[in-house]
Amino acid sequence: LHPEHVLDTKNDQKMARKELKSGKMGTEKVAGDLGDCSALKKDNYWINEVDALFMEVLKNPRLRNFVCVNTNGAEVLCDISRYLAYIMTAEEVSERLRMPLSEVTPQCFDIVHEEQAKELYGKLVAMNGLEHIANSKIPEPPTYTNGWK
Repeated sequence: LHPEHVLDTKNDQKMARKELKSGKMGTEKVAGDLGDCSALKKDNYWINEVDALFMEVLKNPRLRNFVCVNTNGAEVLCDISRYLAYIMTAEEVSERLRMPLSEVTPQCFDIVHEEQAKELYGKLVAMNGLEHIANSKIPEPPTYTNGWK
């Protein structure tokens, strides 16, 4: 899996979300009760920083080696590759959020995307010394009042 292909996949996923939001995909928008999504919009930069961190882990041999020699490191590298290449479907988002398919909106995709990123991020930052090896500050996850602590 080449990082360039992963980036193309992520861009395709973002385009699909925009098309869904604009109604070009023919999906009718139904206003669902998702709680306060303003925190997601405000902290949206975090997901971009984490995606860039995951890309850097795959591209940088030093980081990749550091992750690989840690406990469950090979599994984390595989999870990062799958996360970056995976394209969610509306059905999966509906199932994960336990809501009707007709109520799935682009914000729902963002919520699930951030949940998946946070799970993987937790595995990665649990490795002591990552920030030192990365030679940069690791982005802190956002704090949400309606879910995350």
